[in-house]
Amino acid sequence: MSNEEITFEGLISPLLYMPGEEHYAKATGREATLESIVDFLCTHGLASDLPSLVSRYQEISIEEQPLNVTPIEPWILEKLVWPLRHAKGSYILGNYLGTIALCGIVAEMVAMLLFDISKPAISGKPMDKQKQEELFGYTFENLGQYRRVGVLQGLGLIDSDLKDSFEFVRITRTKYLHHSSKDHTTLPGDAVAVFIKTVSLVVGVMGQDIKDGKLILGNKFIQHLRNLDAAKEGS
Repeated sequence: MSNEEITFEGLISPLLYMPGEEHYAKATGREATLESIVDFLCTHGLASDLPSLVSRYQEISIEEQPLNVTPIEPWILEKLVWPLRHAKGSYILGNYLGTIALCGIVAEMVAMLLFDISKPAISGKPMDKQKQEELFGYTFENLGQYRRVGVLQGLGLIDSDLKDSFEFVRITRTKYLHHSSKDHTTLPGDAVAVFIKTVSLVVGVMGQDIKDGKLILGNKFIQHLRNLDAAKEGS
């Protein structure tokens, strides 16, 4: 082991929010503030003032197909809506990797939801888990996302646009989360692009549209809501 002395620039206790440390608060008399904790949550070196936070919100709020309304149903909220909202929140804080990671999760959930609500069949019989394992080697849920998208395309459940959106999210996520050689030069822009694509996937699986002031959903998604007792008949 070398005893050679070196010098380097460093950050002291980068994981500590000092006003939240009891001993620090007692010793200095400094209490936690909303401004100081927002500054801690933001990426180091990124402005955390209100105008900067709003500016980053506006940077990512440019969806071509906004998510206008979502049913209040636990799975939909927990697996799709709240992760997307946290993905947007991550971008506002400068946590661009967090945005991409959360969008990757949502895209996987969309693929599984699309398979479930489409109820694909073989020889007129639904693909239960046993049949899925026989055909794919695993249940659809346990496939990797690349295989899931291939299955959805092979079954004719997605068009080329949806496939491209799925692939864009998956490939971008893999580059940043699994490849150490990927630099962060284009990270903010990639995070915005992935978010937009992921929102389009969620809108696509719902079949969402606005016509004559009314929200229109896809038939498969409506039936799914009926099965969950999350939709009632009538206007």
